[in-house]
Amino acid sequence: MPITLTLSDTPSHEWSGASNADDGAELFSQTSIEDASESTEIFKSTFGDGDFQTRCLIGWKHGFVEAMYTAYCQHHRLTLRPEDIWFSILSQLNLYFSAHSQELRHHFVRPVQNMPAFYQHASVRVMANHMEAALANHVTDPELRAWGLPSFSTTTEDDAVTASVLMMGAITGCFQFTGATTLPRGLASVTLLGERADWEALLRRIDMIETWGEQPSRFAVKLRPILRRFVSSFDGDMTEILYFWKWCFREKRVRGEKTVVAGWGTAFCFWDIDGNCIPHVREKHTRTIQFDGVHYCPLKMLFFPAAYATLSASCMDEEGFRRRVRVLAGLVGFELTYELNGLDRRWDGLQPVSGWWVYRERRYRPRGYLGGTASRGPRLIYENWRRTGISR
Repeated sequence: MPITLTLSDTPSHEWSGASNADDGAELFSQTSIEDASESTEIFKSTFGDGDFQTRCLIGWKHGFVEAMYTAYCQHHRLTLRPEDIWFSILSQLNLYFSAHSQELRHHFVRPVQNMPAFYQHASVRVMANHMEAALANHVTDPELRAWGLPSFSTTTEDDAVTASVLMMGAITGCFQFTGATTLPRGLASVTLLGERADWEALLRRIDMIETWGEQPSRFAVKLRPILRRFVSSFDGDMTEILYFWKWCFREKRVRGEKTVVAGWGTAFCFWDIDGNCIPHVREKHTRTIQFDGVHYCPLKMLFFPAAYATLSASCMDEEGFRRRVRVLAGLVGFELTYELNGLDRRWDGLQPVSGWWVYRERRYRPRGYLGGTASRGPRLIYENWRRTGISR
């Protein structure tokens, strides 16, 4: 069963940041202003009209890392699913696979093209089956396909669509840490959803990553102490666990023109948008964090890859016409959660949100794909707006 860890005696702070989206189009725009500006129509989405009447959803470029960092800076409660961590890992591996497609061509023989069209009003289950069939045509290693698709007790059919796109699509968006306007206060609490067995299964999945070369092996080494402590969070040793969650992120430090972010959360920013390892900051005055002998060095607060991917597809609309569309899927933001204070709702928690959109582009622009050779397309290296000191 889920577990909640209280990490501070200080009450959590209510959300005072960016406004939540009023509808799916606004959420899409918050997540990726670039893709939203290129779209003319949203055909399908994880998010229905009813979601925006009952939930407070905010689009961001990396729902897991940014939710955890923001919750740390603003002293909010944090809720996580195993899928949040898994999608973050898949998004990073996507970048490595795209940059090393020739080395891994025995896994990815066929590029993603000529995908059969799906119907606009198909159910989520049909959509998931369609994406899994497309994945089977692209990822020729059946063991790798099964490994990539989540199968936790918290997994939904929408998650199957998201994982498939993260394994086949192209990542072009970036985000930037900007920190808080006040001194960071730490997490108020952490809730891990699912069962202990789910988090154990997540830890076991790391073993395959080490078989893909030197860089993936280093990535797996960084992840393993973190995932071990997700599992041990269920075991009640609060001394070690409190210390672990205290160091998920640390305050930014400014020395001249250099701004850095520290903490084990930086392990989920291993490769940059071009599939190169992100260099760490190594200074004698910069404190490093370590668990099980693995060091988590600070990173410069530059631009880091988003945790969503896009993929070309075809859709049959309600009039029977075949439309060229794109699918965007991944960790597309986070949700505000609340606690009841008498009859009032106190919005003081954050939970990463994954999902997808199928949309029609204003014009066709070639982009790369996992395991292929097409252009990766222009990188998004700017942010169009910033709210309350936090950048999407």
